[in-house]
Amino acid sequence: MPEMDGFEATMQIRKEEEPYNVHIPFIPLTGHTPGEERKMRIEALISIILSKPIQREHLLEIMRRIDSRNKFKAKCSR
Repeated sequence: MPEMDGFEATMQIRKEEEPYNVHIPFIPLTGHTPGEERKMRIEALISIILSKPIQREHLLEIMRRIDSRNKFKAKCSR
């Protein structure tokens, strides 16, 4: 993106989420090692990052975790 990188975009989206009490799951893809991006990831409030090459089972596990969180929140809000 020419105006901001993915971390900056995520921080902006997180700010917009607050008044609506929502949390959009992000699954960014990186070619870097997790240690290199840990500080920026925390600052941008990204909880999950996929590293290349993508492993199918890892992606599916992340999707399951997101799905189970959403189902739990839906039950609690009833």
